[in-house]
Amino acid sequence: MAPVTRSSRRPWTRLSAAALVATLALGGCSVFTPDNGSSELDSFIQALNNEDAGAAAALTTDPEAARASIEKSLSGLATDEQGPDLEIDRGDGDLPDGTVSLGTTWTLAPDREGTPRTITGTGAAGMTKVGEEWKVEWAPTVLDDRFGEGDSLLLEDKLDYSGRVLAADGTPSMEWLPVTNVQIPMSEITPESQAPEQVAALVGQQFPEITAQSIRDGAQSAIDGAAESGEAEPENYTVVSLREEDIAPIRDQLAGTENVLLDEDHRLISVGLPSPAMSSVEEPLRERMGERGGWAAGIASSGVMREELASAAPEPIGDITTTLDPAIQSAAQSAVSGSGFASSIVAIRPSTGELVAVAQNDAASSLGPVALQGHFPPGSTFKVVTTSAALSEGVVGANDTVPCPGVTSVDGRTIPNEDEFALGQVSMGTAFARSCNTTQAILSSGLTDTSLRDTAAQLGLGTEMTIPGLDAYTGEVPVAEQGPARVEASIGQGTVTASPFGLALMSASVAANGNLVLPTFFQGEPATVPNPPAPLDPGVASTIQDYMRQVVTSGTGTGGGSIPDLRGKTGTAETGMGDPHGWFTGYAGDLAFAVLMQEADSSKPAVSMAANFLSQAPY
Repeated sequence: MAPVTRSSRRPWTRLSAAALVATLALGGCSVFTPDNGSSELDSFIQALNNEDAGAAAALTTDPEAARASIEKSLSGLATDEQGPDLEIDRGDGDLPDGTVSLGTTWTLAPDREGTPRTITGTGAAGMTKVGEEWKVEWAPTVLDDRFGEGDSLLLEDKLDYSGRVLAADGTPSMEWLPVTNVQIPMSEITPESQAPEQVAALVGQQFPEITAQSIRDGAQSAIDGAAESGEAEPENYTVVSLREEDIAPIRDQLAGTENVLLDEDHRLISVGLPSPAMSSVEEPLRERMGERGGWAAGIASSGVMREELASAAPEPIGDITTTLDPAIQSAAQSAVSGSGFASSIVAIRPSTGELVAVAQNDAASSLGPVALQGHFPPGSTFKVVTTSAALSEGVVGANDTVPCPGVTSVDGRTIPNEDEFALGQVSMGTAFARSCNTTQAILSSGLTDTSLRDTAAQLGLGTEMTIPGLDAYTGEVPVAEQGPARVEASIGQGTVTASPFGLALMSASVAANGNLVLPTFFQGEPATVPNPPAPLDPGVASTIQDYMRQVVTSGTGTGGGSIPDLRGKTGTAETGMGDPHGWFTGYAGDLAFAVLMQEADSSKPAVSMAANFLSQAPY
């Protein structure tokens, strides 16, 4: 079984001591006389009281180690809202080793219910003379006698991992799987250290690709990445995240290896039909779990908790049900899997906005979740927007006769039809159905600079929205001044981009009589739109619906004629490199969709794929 890929996790906030509050109340009487370090010990405590870890560390025998240790515990116990308060009580007499006992109480920010949180412990401080100055003899045990070298205090979230992600019919789609992160402290990945060789010798038995060199290379890449992004360098390097069955045979050996840390965690894995829609689920789920999360505070070694000192259990969030329909998802996946091109299908119910299918084949998935986030020229599918804008602004009437020459020059841009076909004077519906580029170019000269952008937004393309549980891109339609850029935009080229998700949303909004459909992925949680556009005129939407039917009955989409009452729009999109992409978007019944076949050179394969999908999907 392959190792679980470790996803990014939000790092704990690391604040400087100057940004944290450290209040120290002094009690008892000093066992040091004024000539053996009592005033210096008071100054050490006062420096912490003044939120100055640097000044406190300067009063010790090892300022660098002291400052690092003090700041590590202060920042490790900090929340986004505030840092901890530290109260130290000095003991009344010498300990047997000549040090003074220190009673410590760390008061953390209250939990989410406002309940105070504290950690108590004991430390010990001794004074020694360095030259002519008294110094606090630094050791980790000054802060807490349970500390070993490199230890610190840490506050962690405790999350409930019992909740599942369900499909619309209640079947499980994703579940949390316990994993163990095998880590090595960054400080131990050096040319002299043997930790990489020791870990590789154990883990490499199952995963030969993990070698000592790959560990060193990976750690260096993590360091370089942090430097480029301006983030803090990670404390530990995660070599691999292993499922229980993979780590069980070597757990004891790894645990007994010096400078190897085993961090217990969970990963969200697919247990149902795969879908790129699930690629962005983990982060919002962790956020929701965090809102009901418990906590644990204790002693950490190299950032990994080794002993809990105080904790509270989390509350479960329960199962999350998505809108993905297994039957429709299966039909979509079956359709794309049989393609030799990188292919994607997205399907949305216009009546509810429910996202019912998001499918990609392996070739498309190698490029990422392109069905939801791809930036592609939409080609002639964008004529839905251009024609809607022209109808809305009176540039053309629904029943007007328009020219469809084989080639035309408009505003400094020469536009041909495919193979330069010419229809002469035809109805607007015929020009749309036969996908006359030249007609659209001529219409574009009568539009305003913002017509295409605003009309696209009415149908969901380029509309700003937040969809709970889903990371999706609809498209971008810039303002187009009169000239070559607007002509190119009118036929879905130039700077206009869209994703399959965006075009499925466009078709869903046309099917909804011009009302912007709010997509939903987590059931009962529709998208929110900060500044929703006015609906498209219903008369314009009705005309576009009729035109889209003509595409299937007598235009470029006749390959989908076997699907009852199918309406759609084809598109062939030039990319500037490689063969053109093939598109088909539309709707049948209460199911809107978009099909993309990358570099298919024609829209015909996309039409066939859509027909294959719809013949299997229960819409």
